[in-house]
Amino acid sequence: MSSKKPDTTTIPIVDLGQLGLGVAGGPSEDELQRVAKELGAALTGVGFVYLKNHGIPSQQVEAVFSSASKFFSLGKETKLKYETGPSQSHGYLAVDRQKLDASAKFLEQRETFNVKDMTYPLPDEEVPEMRMALETFRASCWALVSNVLTAIAIAIDLERDFFTSTQEELFKSGGESFAVLRMAYYPTVPATVPPNTIRSGAHTDYSTITLLFQDDMGGLQVRDVEGRWVDATPIPGTIVVNAGDLLQFWTGGKYVAMEHRVIIPEEEVRRQPPSQSIAFFVDPNAETLVRPLDGSNTYQPITAKQHLLNRIRMIYT
Repeated sequence: MSSKKPDTTTIPIVDLGQLGLGVAGGPSEDELQRVAKELGAALTGVGFVYLKNHGIPSQQVEAVFSSASKFFSLGKETKLKYETGPSQSHGYLAVDRQKLDASAKFLEQRETFNVKDMTYPLPDEEVPEMRMALETFRASCWALVSNVLTAIAIAIDLERDFFTSTQEELFKSGGESFAVLRMAYYPTVPATVPPNTIRSGAHTDYSTITLLFQDDMGGLQVRDVEGRWVDATPIPGTIVVNAGDLLQFWTGGKYVAMEHRVIIPEEEVRRQPPSQSIAFFVDPNAETLVRPLDGSNTYQPITAKQHLLNRIRMIYT
């Protein structure tokens, strides 16, 4: 077996090939093993990876971006009708309501709308096309997540359905899962950006994995093991996937939830546009007990729900 050290400074690109959506007949065993090996290497290294040939149609992504843009362009009072709070995982959050950076020293210029379950309120009156766009897109995300989680299980010699079997509540109406699709909107900034202003402060994701869809503006940076910030520059046609806290706990630290942030790029200041992203946080069923699978005591056992509640207490203002 190769003793080559994992690359901890470059975000690799993995071609999903036959694991992408819409491939007739499904993946061959060789293809499963190839993708599993490449994903494993990426998550062991920098903890982030670009996926290409994933199969989610660009039209679905653009439909969600478009409907989200319409919502965030509504007046403040209208948006606040859908406001959420710390005890909820669905709804609108205004600028600086959520402090992702633990130091809380930054102004976080970001609005979000979290979608936990399609039975919860959506702006059907103001943006009627949003519901259909989300339903289609979420279904595609889940199909892709199933393939990715299967490959990750193979990479660490688990039963192939180990991770997918913990996600079964995700798409049940009222299901006990804290998986969330988050539409983020980054408002236009002034030509002179105020001090200590950022889009999203440095943090790790509380999930198992996260799928991230970026627009062309970017700003995402990942902190590597040397403490340097690495740009996750948008690559057309790709999705960014990263390991979350729970995957780190399960693997005893083999796959690391790397700290990341969203800065305001100089190009954005120059061009003055708002920007957007969509994140799909994949969380297990609420009562799933997560503990190191290698039998170590690297991390104490914790339920997915309790870990989420612990994180919520830290980030809401």
